[in-house]
Amino acid sequence: MLTRLHHEIGLKIDDEDGRREWVALVTDIADRVDEAGMGEEILFHGTTANKARAIMENGIRPTDAFEVLSDGSEVMTTGSFWGTVRTAAWYAEDKAFYRPWDAPAIIACPVNFLQTYATLGIDIPSRDFPHPGLTRLDYEDDVRARWAAGRERTWQDSLADLGAVTALHEYDLPLDQAVVVDRIESLVRILQVRVFSA
Repeated sequence: MLTRLHHEIGLKIDDEDGRREWVALVTDIADRVDEAGMGEEILFHGTTANKARAIMENGIRPTDAFEVLSDGSEVMTTGSFWGTVRTAAWYAEDKAFYRPWDAPAIIACPVNFLQTYATLGIDIPSRDFPHPGLTRLDYEDDVRARWAAGRERTWQDSLADLGAVTALHEYDLPLDQAVVVDRIESLVRILQVRVFSA
């Protein structure tokens, strides 16, 4: 069974105060999303602080991705990768580790906004090459068997079992309703908008 945060959270951050602040922020984000029952209504993207600013200003640039067609075949396409807070935090730290001049950052975006400009699908790389501890494939035999069976999966299945989804888009995706969650108040604004718009 997966815990709320990856067991390596914070380990790639050398500065002790920075690590403590990051873990507290990620924990607070996970708590707020759980309390609001919005685990499928807000998706997160892990990156670095400098890259997050560029993404918010110019949109998120598509990268190589895969799409599963209705007949079950998979084709190369482009898109961006999103997921749970747990997954986004891990990837944000990983990216910051390779850019030591930068800090990890998380972007939060309402699902309904992403679906306005992109099609959400399963995250093929997380299915085929799962990072230990980020997916339920490592811990639950029934989940592993379901994904091996090859039947059609939804983005919700991907989020629940793999912790990640792919937003399929061929252009720089504008993120007008997204926020960089550098403090919990940023996330609270999205949560309030989602509650009042529901």
